Amino acid sequence: MKNIFFLIFFLIIALPGVYSALRMWHNLSSLTLVKWVVLSVYILLFISLAAGFFAEKIIGTGLQRVFLSAGFSFVVATVYFAMFFLVFDLLMIIFKLSGVLSSFSPGIIVSIRQIFVIAVLLTTTSLMAWGKYRYNNPVVTVREIDLRKGESSSSSIKVVIASDLHLGNNIRVKELRRFVSLINAQKPDIVLLPGDITDNELKPLAEQNMKDVLSGISAPYGVFAVPGNHEFYGGEKMEIIHYLESAGITVLTDRSILAVNGEVAIIGRDDITNRERLSLKTLMEGIDKDKVTILMDHQPINLSEAEAAGPDIQISGHTHNGQFWPGNIIVKKIFELGYGYTKKSDTHFIVTSGLGLWGPKYRIGTDSEIVLINLKYQTGK
Repeated sequence: MKNIFFLIFFLIIALPGVYSALRMWHNLSSLTLVKWVVLSVYILLFISLAAGFFAEKIIGTGLQRVFLSAGFSFVVATVYFAMFFLVFDLLMIIFKLSGVLSSFSPGIIVSIRQIFVIAVLLTTTSLMAWGKYRYNNPVVTVREIDLRKGESSSSSIKVVIASDLHLGNNIRVKELRRFVSLINAQKPDIVLLPGDITDNELKPLAEQNMKDVLSGISAPYGVFAVPGNHEFYGGEKMEIIHYLESAGITVLTDRSILAVNGEVAIIGRDDITNRERLSLKTLMEGIDKDKVTILMDHQPINLSEAEAAGPDIQISGHTHNGQFWPGNIIVKKIFELGYGYTKKSDTHFIVTSGLGLWGPKYRIGTDSEIVLINLKYQTGK
């Protein structure tokens, strides 16, 4: 499954890559040496991406990480190159049809094309530098949720959500230590990890002894998790669950648990990748609705099901908020709630963009984040 996913991704990304390479070649047509250097770099980075995806056993894990880092950076660059060139080509067509270009000599037009290439390179480099900074400096998004009714006595807890860590060969133990420090700095009462804790497989976590770092997450009422789609990709879902539980994390796979001295019911759904997962209606049968009910469901799909079942809060991740622009616009079109907060009937929905990410380590127009919920509720719920 993993190789099929990588192949589809590689073929999709090849489209803007080939287009932008051809436009670079055309716009630099008078600079023979430069255009051959550019083409050579393109080819090398395509090879790096392919080798990183498919040749781990040949090149080894260390070299694979180098190739993937270069290849994933190239993915982001080619997406922006393609968008810039598409806009430029459309403008050139419009100017040609309107007769504007006829007032310029061929030499001037060649210079315009070359200057545009330089501008594209500088702009894309600046965007990527900004995106790298945004990824390396995650934010804390604070949400206030008040479930109290009337004047009755009340209590409050701090809930931290850290989704989509994607731990593995790409996001490694050094970054995990930074994640755990950020989580603990909030002094949470409960920590929720709503899926995609691992990238694909268990081996990189075990090799880097990530269990010891994960066990350092501090929350007096517990750390709870659910599987995401990436826990399925390597075919090691149960092994990953056992590993996380050995780090003191309670993994809820189609089951619920009472926390905070029995005042809060946390319901964990298996990911929708499991087509035989229990319905939410079945999961919530027997749960005391006088408790605070928090549902973790990795993918924010079919919010109406949760609205009908009536948990107080649903927590999801998965979307990364598109990771880098214009992905956030696409996510907004695909999902009813691709990122952020909404309330439907009596259920509060939160979709986080995630602390980690998959693939390119850039956040352009989105944030790496943890979410801190200041949750107030009636004592005795």
